[in-house]
Amino acid sequence: MKETDVNTELLKVDHLDLEVEGSGVYPDLDFSLYPRRGVLITGPDEEANVLLLKILGGLVSPPDGGPGEQGLVLFKGIDIFRCSEAEIMKVKQKVAFVFREGVMISNLTIRENLLLPYRFYHPGYDGTEVLGK
Repeated sequence: MKETDVNTELLKVDHLDLEVEGSGVYPDLDFSLYPRRGVLITGPDEEANVLLLKILGGLVSPPDGGPGEQGLVLFKGIDIFRCSEAEIMKVKQKVAFVFREGVMISNLTIRENLLLPYRFYHPGYDGTEVLGK
């Protein structure tokens, strides 16, 4: 199966309990993300939505509900919070964020801004494999 196949699971969230200020905003969250499909994340609490995105990107660990109760976040089958540093670095090379607070570099295109983290690890790479043509 090709990596770009629309049926290839890229990201899987399994039994993630997300609370903000003691309120269960996303209790027992389960879902999967696939390539070339748009996703809309909505919820009653903007802070929870932002926290969820940070968890999905590996920037923040999921909340620990006790021994064996932490939810799973798998990127291409790799548990991004229970893997080696070398594995997490490989995952982070494939993830890019565009934050809503205008932190993009103004003299670069959106594509160039998205590729900045990748180019840090692979200088001179044009991003064709990551973002397509």
